[in-house]
Amino acid sequence: MSNNVIILRNTPIALTSNVGRAFVCDCARHLEQLIDNEQLCEKYRLSIENWQQLGSNETLALAIQTELKQRIRSGVSAQEAAAKEFTTAPPTPDDASKITISSLTAPAMLKASFPKPLSAKSITC
Repeated sequence: MSNNVIILRNTPIALTSNVGRAFVCDCARHLEQLIDNEQLCEKYRLSIENWQQLGSNETLALAIQTELKQRIRSGVSAQEAAAKEFTTAPPTPDDASKITISSLTAPAMLKASFPKPLSAKSITC
């Protein structure tokens, strides 16, 4: 079988087809740690043997490297990484949004942070 064809879901798929391009993109996302092995293998119904065989396909490796570079240049990689980080960030406590500064303590804090003005009594010659 040609290096331009891979076996996905027990079907030969050309790397240039829509499914082949989607697989290349998902492999790039896997290398960026946006999806893991299990998600990739489940989506494309890859066995461990299929997954290992794909690793020796030089044409596939070149297509994935090209996709990685394109994703970095276009900013898609950073956008997806940020979206993943945002969705996995720990929730903030409910009371964190209710923090307010009392109108009485704010001026006192500001006043304490500035030096006291000089008075005529404090100046000696």
